[in-house]
Amino acid sequence: HHGRDQWQKLTLSAKKDGKVTGLKVELLADLGAYVAIVGGGVPILGAFMFNAIYKFPAYHFACQTVLTNKTWTDAYRGAGRPEATFGIERMMDELAAELGVDPLEVREKNWIKHEEFPFTTVAGLEYDSGNYEAATARAKEMFGYDALRAEQAERRARGHKVQLGLGVSTFTEM
Repeated sequence: HHGRDQWQKLTLSAKKDGKVTGLKVELLADLGAYVAIVGGGVPILGAFMFNAIYKFPAYHFACQTVLTNKTWTDAYRGAGRPEATFGIERMMDELAAELGVDPLEVREKNWIKHEEFPFTTVAGLEYDSGNYEAATARAKEMFGYDALRAEQAERRARGHKVQLGLGVSTFTEM
């Protein structure tokens, strides 16, 4: 079996300052030739994780499953959570690009603060603990994030033939 085959349509709403106000997720999930043990549940498990570590005041999730002539789908290494993580992190990058700000700035503005734990997400899960501020500060320090961003800007400014890309993603597990 294979692990996933989804078409995702995500709509993110936010204020001009980057504060998110809502998330709409519409999935078309290909289950393959027949329904397996957990196959139909894979996209539903992801439904709980599209909000990730962010505070969305509004959330809508809809999923349509279809049967096709492909290999059947079943749970495989994450069962819906990697797809959800990809979707929401891509949307946060798009929001940052639209606003012209660093992707971490948008994430920091919207994630659950350490003093807000325990926290019940818009999808209904309770997160017992976390400190995204401290973890991100440490990661930025370890990787020299600010220096890498400066190098990236310098390369772009002079049209260097080898450009530098930086990716940012969060992940949490339910």
